[in-house]
Amino acid sequence: MDEGNEVVFAMSEDADTTYHKLGEGLVVKGEFKKYLEWADCVVFDSNIFQLPKEAELCRKRNMNVIGSSELSGSLENDRAFAVEVAARVGLQVPDYEEFSGPQAWKMAERYLSSLEPETRWVWKPNGESPVSTFVSDSLEQLKRMLRYWEALYKEHNEVPNFIVTKKIEGQEISTEGWFNGSEFVFPNHTLERTRFFDGDHGEKTGCAGNVVWMHDGPLFHTLIEPMREILRGKYNGPLDVNAIIDEETNEPIFLEYTPRFGYDALFGLMQILNSDLGELFFNVAKGLSWTGNIRSDFAGMVRLHIPPYPEPPSKEDKQRPVGLPTEGVKVHDKVGPFYPVEVFAEEEGLATSGPDGYVMVVGGNGNSPEQAMDAAYRRADSVTIPCVRYRLDLADKLQEVYHLIKMTGWLGEKQLKTVFTRRA
Repeated sequence: MDEGNEVVFAMSEDADTTYHKLGEGLVVKGEFKKYLEWADCVVFDSNIFQLPKEAELCRKRNMNVIGSSELSGSLENDRAFAVEVAARVGLQVPDYEEFSGPQAWKMAERYLSSLEPETRWVWKPNGESPVSTFVSDSLEQLKRMLRYWEALYKEHNEVPNFIVTKKIEGQEISTEGWFNGSEFVFPNHTLERTRFFDGDHGEKTGCAGNVVWMHDGPLFHTLIEPMREILRGKYNGPLDVNAIIDEETNEPIFLEYTPRFGYDALFGLMQILNSDLGELFFNVAKGLSWTGNIRSDFAGMVRLHIPPYPEPPSKEDKQRPVGLPTEGVKVHDKVGPFYPVEVFAEEEGLATSGPDGYVMVVGGNGNSPEQAMDAAYRRADSVTIPCVRYRLDLADKLQEVYHLIKMTGWLGEKQLKTVFTRRA
């Protein structure tokens, strides 16, 4: 909208009513089916609910679609399928075992009992789950957690479907390209921290903060480009490969695909983008080349949140953080470096909309991850929200990880392709 585009925001019919205050007074809202013929481009921001099926219906009607498809839904929500695809295109994948159905818990415990006791394993759910990925300190701890999760799944009437995979020691990095149906554009990397508290303590969240930068190097060619034929004709949009560089072999090991917008990496991309976001969406959806201007530095992003985040919303919980005044960002400000998420506009200005307490992301730029995060923190200091919280150690943490990954040689020294214009 800031760029002069007409935009209609359609919320999934499956979305809980606690989301309905989100964006009021800021965006035009409408019913999905009503605006299909009107739209030049349909943008899907995730692979949940019925969105992949809706994306396929749009594709069959020859509409310009970006961000979701049946294939992308399978790549993200079926971890075993994702590992199979990664291996098929030549990526190194970790050892894993998949378990599903009523006997999954017993079968998983029996499998873990057959392993060397000193090894560490990771538990990952397939699809929607009442719990998130868990990295164990020991096999005994993981077996105890299996019994805990079994009770939790029964409480939520969920059928177990998960994998367990061996823990790999090393540094994680996300590598992304935007696929326009025939080629990848906009190569970039993301480093993030997901733990709730400083020092990487506490539960995992979607993202506590990250650093994003444009880069066309060895990791992009190794991890992203092999997916060209798999995606051709089946998906248009960003594809991220999360990998860990094994500290023993110095090889990148595939962890997971994210074939959609990454949060909060998307805001980091916007922070280094010196061109229209709408043009990027449209060109990638329509299969056109893209020659946008990209900043040559780093974008640092910090997530600002309030209680009860990171607890998920609940229909029974009526005490969601709705209406808290948000100062320092005005209703009519252009997006960036402040990226509102759960807010709405009222007469006095912006206020929190709920339901999660994930209020906004604030960005900054710098010539290193540390400088970029410091710039983001300076801007975060200008925002006032009652009970606001965010991590304070991201500048040091992300700079340290960047240094370790650069030492592996996998970032290389290659320059961007000539299709891009670098601009400070």
